[in-house]
Amino acid sequence: MYRTLSYALIQALGLAVLFVVIYSLNPLWRFLLKLKISDDKMNAFLIFDKNDLDAAPENALVEKLLADNGIVEGVIKNAWNDGYHKFRDEELEDNQCLIAAGKNPEDGKDGWLEYFFDPDPKQHLKKDNHGKVDFYDLEFVQNVEKGTKLVQLHAPTPGIPGKNLFGETKDAGDGKSIELPNCQNAEISPDEPTVIISKIAGHVHVKRGKEIIVEDVLKVSGNIDFDTGNINAIGTVIINGDVKSGFKVTASGDITINGLVEDATIVSDSNVLIKKGFIGHGKGLVKSGGCVVLSHVSNQKIVADGSIMINGEVIQAELIAGESVEVRGQNGNIIGGSITAGTFVTAQEIGNDQNIKTSVTMGGNGQVMEMIKTQKEEIEKTKAQHERVKQGIVALVRLQIKMGKLPPEKDNLLAELKKARVSLEAQEIDNEAYLQELIAQKNSCSENSKIHARESIYPGVRLHFQSHHFPVKSQIVNQIITPENFYEILERQ
Repeated sequence: MYRTLSYALIQALGLAVLFVVIYSLNPLWRFLLKLKISDDKMNAFLIFDKNDLDAAPENALVEKLLADNGIVEGVIKNAWNDGYHKFRDEELEDNQCLIAAGKNPEDGKDGWLEYFFDPDPKQHLKKDNHGKVDFYDLEFVQNVEKGTKLVQLHAPTPGIPGKNLFGETKDAGDGKSIELPNCQNAEISPDEPTVIISKIAGHVHVKRGKEIIVEDVLKVSGNIDFDTGNINAIGTVIINGDVKSGFKVTASGDITINGLVEDATIVSDSNVLIKKGFIGHGKGLVKSGGCVVLSHVSNQKIVADGSIMINGEVIQAELIAGESVEVRGQNGNIIGGSITAGTFVTAQEIGNDQNIKTSVTMGGNGQVMEMIKTQKEEIEKTKAQHERVKQGIVALVRLQIKMGKLPPEKDNLLAELKKARVSLEAQEIDNEAYLQELIAQKNSCSENSKIHARESIYPGVRLHFQSHHFPVKSQIVNQIITPENFYEILERQ
């Protein structure tokens, strides 16, 4: 037989631990079971004492003990047996094991915002496979098109009630609702009322952690350097500082740089303005789908579909313009390098009295000139591939003669190489024909072109009209050179 004290009585007595004495006909089965219940009524523990236990407690006795004390929730089957064995092996922490546990309530999840861009990109720097950050490519500018999904509001979830050991309900809190953030140039989607979409194409960011803003003008207050990384933006870019060496700025709209540009790359589908010049060691590039305007350039390359306008010196630079190259100002001289323009080149002086080599080519649309250069590179690449294929065929044919018959894999390779040779031969013919088309297109633009040095063109300068080349042998003063007077001026040299 056994006797128990109820949990209610224990509470009335103010005791923390319930002692239950169980008697059995077998004298070895005399236990003083100590039951401890946590203050929050969520956990029940069986406490073992080496002076009281000679064997593991019987399941029925422990289950009866729990039932008589009103514990109906979360009974852990056979936990007391496992606890006893750990106790016997001196592995049971505090000599007590959990034998029943209530179910804790689960509060609901608050409503939350799912961003489809990074709201704080400076806190999530991109790393490579080796854990290194590429500080040139920080991706701080996040571009979006019109109609791009920016953020979605998710509703809160209800709480899930719990129960203590005695089956009493423990309430849970429901999640709290939140609202969609304020936004500029963005709106609620007509198809999804919990989604915000962009109204314009541009770059998106979060202001003060709250407001979502889409702008088609990106303003950078300082330099483009390791603090910003490269810039790739939809729309206009305005940079109040410099663009440091090794960095790249790309935009679909105008790019304005209030500082200078070093050995960096600037690419715009529209116009580029550089207020303090473009200098470096020949590793920089400005490429524009419109016009380029700057104060001076030295040892760098500029390619523009429109005009290139410079209010200062051009020193050892490569300029390619689809329309004109205009070097203005009292110091607007072209010294060294190469100039290519579709319609017009003007400067204060071209070359200098040291006879520095300077090349001026007229009639070459900037884009066409770049295409000619690329096509020539493609022709050389194809020729090299063709030569390697021919060498492979010769090697396999020699092996075939030596062996009498090639192994299947070599025979298949020979067949593939012969097919490749035919394809490359046809490609070479097409490449050469396309090159001639580009050259003809370049030459057709030369008829209305002209060169004007407001003061002098010096010896050392080479002038190019169509396929004609004119090395300047004596100084030409304040002369406008056109295809019509080209030979007349040449004869006077």
